[in-house]
Amino acid sequence: MADRLCGHPSVLRVPLRFDAVASFEAEAGENPMSRAFINEDAAPDEEPRYDLPPHGSPHYAEAAAWALLQGANVGHSRSAELATGYAWGDARLVPHIRRILEEAEERTERRVVQLARRFLRQAQAL
Repeated sequence: MADRLCGHPSVLRVPLRFDAVASFEAEAGENPMSRAFINEDAAPDEEPRYDLPPHGSPHYAEAAAWALLQGANVGHSRSAELATGYAWGDARLVPHIRRILEEAEERTERRVVQLARRFLRQAQAL
């Protein structure tokens, strides 16, 4: 179950996954990895979907800022950039990211704070 990222109603936070274990083939003479640690039936990671308003909407830039944070949260920054048309650290989104950061700090949403600060550093606005 995804829960809302602290402000925008249409962009959801997907929890980070630490359960993925890299598999490898053991070289000759080494013990292979226990099958308990290999998930052969796992589906490939799907790219997240971004629920964005139309480009002409006055809320598009804010939603794009949230989408970039969401993409970064799940390791899909590039898909968020392609979906929004904004690059990570785009200076045009700095005002929105700053508002998101302030709200996340008030709610002590550490991951959102971390991502927003990274964005602002990339934009050289922090």
